[in-house]
Amino acid sequence: MKMNIFYSAACTLRFIEHMLGCSIDQDSYDHNRLSAFRDGLIEKHSSRLAYKNKQRLLDVKIVSTQPEFFEITESAKFPVILRDGAKQWICQNKWSREFFRKKCGNVRVYDVDDQITEQSAIKGHRELSDIIDNFGASEKEYIRFVPILNRFPELLQDLDTSFVNKVVSPKKNSVRIWGEKGSGIPLRSHLFIGEKGTKTSIHCELTNNLFINVQGQKQWLIFHPSSMFSLRSPVSRKPGVFGSMFDSERDFSSSNSAFKINACEHSSFILQPGDILYLPPFYWHEVKNLSDNISIGVRWYDFKKAMISSKTLNILSLLSTRPSMIKAIKNAVEYGEVHKDY
Repeated sequence: MKMNIFYSAACTLRFIEHMLGCSIDQDSYDHNRLSAFRDGLIEKHSSRLAYKNKQRLLDVKIVSTQPEFFEITESAKFPVILRDGAKQWICQNKWSREFFRKKCGNVRVYDVDDQITEQSAIKGHRELSDIIDNFGASEKEYIRFVPILNRFPELLQDLDTSFVNKVVSPKKNSVRIWGEKGSGIPLRSHLFIGEKGTKTSIHCELTNNLFINVQGQKQWLIFHPSSMFSLRSPVSRKPGVFGSMFDSERDFSSSNSAFKINACEHSSFILQPGDILYLPPFYWHEVKNLSDNISIGVRWYDFKKAMISSKTLNILSLLSTRPSMIKAIKNAVEYGEVHKDY
């Protein structure tokens, strides 16, 4: 997306807010003077874009071969979907709720609700088997951000490790699980097991995301990283994850003056079982489970790719204070551990 002087000025004010610690909560966000001035600049920026094009569709590549997928992921300029890319992987036939219940049911995991960037989203620990046993009850369950490969590294073999290596480290073809000794790019992983109708609210992260949809259908709504202001992302000073006040069911309307959606490059698509998505850093996304679902996100940080996606968001991530990036790295595999106190 081509930037203009209004967007650049708004980014400068965002840095000032971040360093001063302004507008940490939503109430103060709307009344903060810097925010009000910055919103005025974004209004001008958004109005220009919305006037030029009423529907700004984000370019999401859909490919059917691995070479095409590898070429696009190396550039990190577009999200890309490889249809049926994991159809023959071991995890497709092996992974199920019952499988994880038997293999790691006694593991205690953080219970995280759909507003994942809020401090109140971290509900504490529950045993994985207890959550799975509660599927089908009145309150729908969604297991999020379980660092499954760090706890059970042997499950990496259920993925196509050669494929993962080529995406993550195309030149050296070398990766390792976060925390393991040795060379190679360190990988984090997040397992998701959710019931039909559950979702994760819109957010973005500083890591690359190789997302394998194992079972069920998953609907994605994604926005370009430069949509930060139109989506009204509050200043939180958190490391590597940014939230938004936007909710698609409530706000996806051009008549809503608070959210300049017409000014945002966005796209919606559905992942089928066996599909693989590569999402570059800082692409905003809201995800809904259209059916019971199992999926895994393999994540890694690449400074160059993060800067390609968004210089502003990458620098803000590195300058985080709630907690600092150094402290966050120590607990990097556990989303709940990083964010529970902030």
